[in-house]
Amino acid sequence: MRFKQFINEEKEYWKFPSIEDMKSDFAEYKVKEDYKWKARAINNGFRFPIFKDFDDYKKTLKSGKVKLLTPQLNAKFPSTELDSIDDLRSLVHSYHRPRDIDRIVYGFKHGQKIPYPVILKGSRGYFRLSGNTRTNTAKILGIPVKVLIVDVSDKK
Repeated sequence: MRFKQFINEEKEYWKFPSIEDMKSDFAEYKVKEDYKWKARAINNGFRFPIFKDFDDYKKTLKSGKVKLLTPQLNAKFPSTELDSIDDLRSLVHSYHRPRDIDRIVYGFKHGQKIPYPVILKGSRGYFRLSGNTRTNTAKILGIPVKVLIVDVSDKK
């Protein structure tokens, strides 16, 4: 089900992550750094550790480039593609830290800007650092997705 009545093609739905958003995403990264991100770094050609500390994380995000998530860009990294908000709720219910889908839908519907999903770019590939739920919610609602692409290549 698409909610096209919410959509305004001229409207900006996205924003740069706030300090609170960055702290939350960085904390989640740190929890998974050794047992998930190390292998992702090797597979995608990321430096490792990807971020030395929170200050490095902030600096790295600020160097990112905002891009429209086209089908071609989306095909470059693993992503979950769902067709309904109910399917998305079922998926995130199983997360260690479940996301509040209704809050995201409410935000889009009421003109609150949502933080860009963050995509890491390496020398051999891409991987989504954060924002899978936001991306899926926007796609289901028919909202164009803008992402922050951050180069963390091991070849820099």
